[in-house]
Amino acid sequence: MERFWFTIDFAGLDVAWPWSEEDPHGCFPTEPGDTVDGLLAAYRAECARSREIVAGAAFDDRARSDGMTFTLRYAVAHLIEETAFHLGHLDLLRESTDGLVGE
Repeated sequence: MERFWFTIDFAGLDVAWPWSEEDPHGCFPTEPGDTVDGLLAAYRAECARSREIVAGAAFDDRARSDGMTFTLRYAVAHLIEETAFHLGHLDLLRESTDGLVGE
């Protein structure tokens, strides 16, 4: 999501598409040999690139990729929402494995 919203669409940079041609909508499969540490490192690197991209931008700046009209404000709000949504999924998985339920 970071690469798609900030790097590809907002900045209009020509970087590798984050998903395969077989799964163009991105179900984020893991590959043999992937580790949690490796996946987290890749995510952190993508977030660092996103921070660099938005560092000099204003919230009202528009996306530069062809056909995109959203503002940086919209992208940031959307990514906060997406991250919270998927962290909720992870919390449900964690609760199902260890039985501990939060407040």
